[in-house]
Amino acid sequence: MPGSVVHDSRINLILFKAERRGAQTVQIVQQAMTTQNQVKMI
Repeated sequence: MPGSVVHDSRINLILFKAERRGAQTVQIVQQAMTTQNQVKMI
């Protein structure tokens, strides 16, 4: 069924975008944590 293939690729695209957004969030959190650590060190 061609329809199901399109549906799967759409789900994969959404998951891919969610993963990228999640990775960006992790990076932001890590940056915030390292900034806090640097402030504590000072």
